[in-house]
Parts: sequence; C-alpha cells; structure tokens
Amino acid sequence: MIACLAIFSMLVGYNIYSTQQIQQEGTGAQQYLTQEEIENILNEESGSLSATEQNNIEESLIQNRYAFSVFIETENQEGFNTPDLLKEFLITDEVVSYVEETTGIQISPNPELAVVVDRIENTPIQRINIGTGDEAENEMIANAYYDAVEEGIVTYLQNKNVYNLEEEPALQTEIEESDIQEEFNSFSTIELAILFVVIAVVGAFIGIGIAMLRTFSKDQVTEFYGLQNKETDTVLPFYRMKNKTESEMNSAIAHSSLYPAGGKKLLLSQYDLSEHLIAELKNKENELTNQVTIANEFSETDLAKRFDEIIIIIEITKTTKTWYQNQRIQLEKANLPITIIEIN
Repeated sequence: MIACLAIFSMLVGYNIYSTQQIQQEGTGAQQYLTQEEIENILNEESGSLSATEQNNIEESLIQNRYAFSVFIETENQEGFNTPDLLKEFLITDEVVSYVEETTGIQISPNPELAVVVDRIENTPIQRINIGTGDEAENEMIANAYYDAVEEGIVTYLQNKNVYNLEEEPALQTEIEESDIQEEFNSFSTIELAILFVVIAVVGAFIGIGIAMLRTFSKDQVTEFYGLQNKETDTVLPFYRMKNKTESEMNSAIAHSSLYPAGGKKLLLSQYDLSEHLIAELKNKENELTNQVTIANEFSETDLAKRFDEIIIIIEITKTTKTWYQNQRIQLEKANLPITIIEIN
C-alpha cells in the first residue's frame, strides 16, 4: 500500500510541478495591494469589508503564492479530504507559533487570510497555499509549514500517514484550476491506468507469496504438506473425493482403514472421531472380526498389545504438524506398515 502511494505521489508530484511551469501570457500589468495597504484597509474597516475591498485583498494575496500538495491517509487507510478542517489545524496557535519562530516573520495580514487550503478536484490531493502579499515571505512561511506537516508539528496529523508530493513548496503562477484538473485527468486516464495495472500484477504475486508463506508457516497440516516419511507409507487423500455424502464418506474411510480383513490395527487421530465414523468402524469390525484400537497418542496404547498396521487420520487444516511428527517419531521402533488417510 505504502509503495503504491509512493509511486503514485512521485508521478502526481511531477505532473503538478510541470503544470505549474505554464505561464499565462498576454495579461496586462495590474496593480495589487501591498502588505501595508492590506493591513491599513483591515485596520480602518471596523465593520465588514465591501465586496470590492474583499476582492482586491484576495487578488493581492493570491499573487506570488507558494504552495505544496499533500496526500493524507487516516488510521483506517482512507483519504482525508476536508480542506477547511485541515486549515483549522494549520492555523492553531501552536502551529502558527512554530512557523513564526522558525521564520522570524509574523504572518501577515493574519493566518486566516494568508493560509488557504484547497483540493484538486476529483483527486484525494490537498494543496496548502501561503499568500501574504510578499513573495520572499511566502517562500519562507511555506517552507516552515512544509516542515511542520512533515515533522508532525501539526498535532492532528501525528497519527496519520502524510505524503508531501513535492520536494519543496513551489511558486504558483496564475494557472486556472481547470488547467490543472485537465492535466491531472489526462495523466490519470493514461499513465495511472498503466501504473495501477503494473501494481496490480506485482501485488498479486506478492499476495500469492505471502499466502504461501503463511500456509507453510502454520502448524496445521495442509494439502501441500508432505506426509509420506517412508516409501512404504500409503497416503490416501480422501478430501479429494467428489460427490460423496457424509454417510458414504464415513463408510469409505472405515472400509479403507480396515482393509485388508484380519490383523490388529491401531487407528491414531489427534482429535476424537465423529460418532458416525466410529459407528461405521464398529459395524465393519463386527462383520470382519477385526480388532481395532482407536487412540489420540501412540503412547496411550497398551504395551502388551501388538499391532499389524497403523492407520493415521489427518484432518486437513486441523491436525497439527507437531502432533503428526511426534507420532512418527514414536512409531519408528514399531516398523509397521502405515496408512495415512487425509480427510476434511
């Protein structure tokens, strides 16, 4: 997941960086308010600003902004896409104090106006913009915010996965949002499609590898586990039998366990056998006058008894490898034919 996001971040970062190099041409020289003029207007206006004043201030602060893009992933591995809420976290007293102490600059005209967070449409990426009306101050403050986000100064982000998509804040030109979105969309539909196909294929192989590793590392016996210790061992994979009812399966297991007729047989199973299977074994034992001993451990059997064959019942994904190997170690001295029956 993190590797995928890292690749995604590099490509998106490159896309946004290249987009930011586009310069609009043909725009006339327009006069914008200075920091001092903005502060004077705000100080003089005790009430609400007029629409014209508000517009002039916003346009002036937008000029020569520095910005950087982030992708935020919550504890639930979901994207955090709430720009207004992110802004509130960025203009807390704690964060503003860090930024101002780091830069030696008081954020002008105030953090609420200077810090703008927006989201690139139809993407999980948020952009943090810094505009104070002074290009040099914008750069310094933006870099301090970049570090605050990356180093966990923003308390809310400390337990989140935060990915800065650029190496450093970049100067923003007067690019329309639609231009950025168009670039991102063309990037998404072509390059991201290829990227995610590659990631999906690699992820599938990794997933198979992890699944196999987990399978072989578990103590439970699986269908891939090698049960045949000697060439004389007989392994009967009953779990592969098709179209058998439970009654038919129990009858088949009992038949194979007692075949051939005659002789004393020891049937070992780590777990107690089902009542139906025990009933089938007893029925066939009575018919054939076989003598069958059922036990959970070889060490539990009567020392005075001698057996002609050992039957080991293995329940796939239930019987443990440890139990099976313990029985095989104990049976080494017996030197008897062993039949291993695998069941579900």
